[in-house]
Amino acid sequence: MTDPFDPASCTGAPLSPAAALATLGGSPYAKLADATLQWRRRTCTGSTPATCGPWMPPVPYTQSFITYSGGAATDTTVLTIATHLVLFSDLGAPRLSVRHVTSFAHAAADNKKGIVFEFEADPMVRPYPVIFAWDDAPKPYHYQDLSAFVGDGSQATLTVREHCARYAGAYGVGAEIVGLYRW
Repeated sequence: MTDPFDPASCTGAPLSPAAALATLGGSPYAKLADATLQWRRRTCTGSTPATCGPWMPPVPYTQSFITYSGGAATDTTVLTIATHLVLFSDLGAPRLSVRHVTSFAHAAADNKKGIVFEFEADPMVRPYPVIFAWDDAPKPYHYQDLSAFVGDGSQATLTVREHCARYAGAYGVGAEIVGLYRW
């Protein structure tokens, strides 16, 4: 199954911390897979799924990164959220990081410049998911090092199995943001 919106698209035994560290094989990090986050919306008349209509077709998720000047938002940089799923060791503990491709290209070893998940629960939960990106050629007075909440910023989950992972970000009942990684 390859529908990233279907939780059954990534099934099997959870990836254990020991298996994750074995995958690294002594390397500080490993890029496991790539995915462009997808999102879909629906019209809702209330705050429960029962009050919502059918889902619209999914599209690649884009994020507006805001530039501030003098305390006010002055402009935005809009990027499609194409990502790598990176496994890394943090003082001997395995972690997974959902990283924007530009951030990874700029500083591959800086794995905390992503939405970092710890092997503590199944699914793994990350409150306040922040994605980082890098703008190699920013407009004048724009930032190069970009960051923004993904979705509504409340939380994201990562379901990790031996050969796949499914990212799901919160955006109320009227939208879903997901990514499916296979390796």
